[in-house]
Amino acid sequence: MTEAVRNLVATVTGLDPNEMPLDAEIADFWIDSLMGKELGREVERVFAYTLDQNDQVNANTLCNWPEPSALLAPPPEAKPTTSPLVLSMSDILTPFGQVKLATDQSLSGYHLDQFERSFLADSNRLCTILVIEAFDKLGCHLRTSAAGQPLNRVRFAPQHTRLGQWLYGYLERDARLVDTNHNTGQVTRTWLTVPPKTSHAMLQDLLSQHPNFIAASWLTYHVDQELASVLSGKRDGQSVLCGSPYGLEAIAALYTEFPFFRAGCSQMCEIVKGVFERLPASHQGETFKVLEVGAGTGGLTHVMASLLASLDVPVEYTFTDASLLMVAGARRHLEHQYPFMRFVMHDMANVADQELRGQHLVLANTPFNVTSLSNVRPVLRSDGFLQAAVAPEHWEREMQAAGFGHVDWTDGNTSANAYQKVIMAMASGDQGPGSTAIKAISPNKGDRG
Repeated sequence: MTEAVRNLVATVTGLDPNEMPLDAEIADFWIDSLMGKELGREVERVFAYTLDQNDQVNANTLCNWPEPSALLAPPPEAKPTTSPLVLSMSDILTPFGQVKLATDQSLSGYHLDQFERSFLADSNRLCTILVIEAFDKLGCHLRTSAAGQPLNRVRFAPQHTRLGQWLYGYLERDARLVDTNHNTGQVTRTWLTVPPKTSHAMLQDLLSQHPNFIAASWLTYHVDQELASVLSGKRDGQSVLCGSPYGLEAIAALYTEFPFFRAGCSQMCEIVKGVFERLPASHQGETFKVLEVGAGTGGLTHVMASLLASLDVPVEYTFTDASLLMVAGARRHLEHQYPFMRFVMHDMANVADQELRGQHLVLANTPFNVTSLSNVRPVLRSDGFLQAAVAPEHWEREMQAAGFGHVDWTDGNTSANAYQKVIMAMASGDQGPGSTAIKAISPNKGDRG
């Protein structure tokens, strides 16, 4: 095998080519069928060579790959920096409090004050029809059944038992299309009629009536078109979401265009900007270290990296994700645009390597589990903090159990606040008053420790 092929595989997987022996199995590099498709596309793009099925089957080790003539060398991975920059508690809590006070105004700016009474009801109707169509494919005919008629129960793949129970609960509790005898398990049709429109027709209505939610509507429709296949075990959810360029594009669009995401990103950016504005002159020129966990398609990355670049301050931004596909894609698209970025494959379900530690800020755009929280805390410096866009209430207890200090989140009076908030957790210290927005914290001589 030429060095060109090894370097190409390294680029796609995000691995160090020096750690890839030629006789290693492709599976050793976590190249599954999904990553294999990405690798095949990259081979075709770089070498103008299309791998047929025999090529892919036979190329079980690096040395068995076809010998293309072109060369591709991935850039060397940047080493992490150390930084003497120290943040005070007031550097963080004061801008957070200001952003928290303006939450309702921020949500209104993205039309989320209208979310429940406009988009949500219409979106739920689309979801109902998508479930009805999936159940119809699986032998439960809700649309044509008469009121009071017993219905065949859908048989779900064992791994989807809980999802199936939730769907039946949704049809009974929210859609009111079925009644369930909880003693016998028998499901019967109610008198409520099913809307006559197909899911495709409803999608077109949503796209025209709610242009701010196009990405969410498209992704909902795309995923639920395969709901029957997933429930029966013929397909898995990951392949539906990520098994095609269209699916990946739909996910990327959601994490770029969805109003809740945009509002959360905007608030995170305002907090970070406020932190920099409060730094004294003696700390200017010192590197601010950021690590994003579960960065995925890079929606938050694009927004935050753009902000940091515009501030013209020394920064190191480490992009991490458990997926090699996501890390490799981010490196290809972002490393030249933002030279201060590093790209590392890491699953926060595992203990972080030493080189990932010493961060001033950890960012997250996806929910944590308890194990991940415990692994995130050591990544931060004692004066660092975490920002995440999640549902907040139970995370306060779990973050403090994981060793975090003061925990707070954005809040307001509009109903949209119930769906997403930006949560902030200090790496150390004690829990302060619940509302940092009300009490402005004044810096003192000792709080830079």
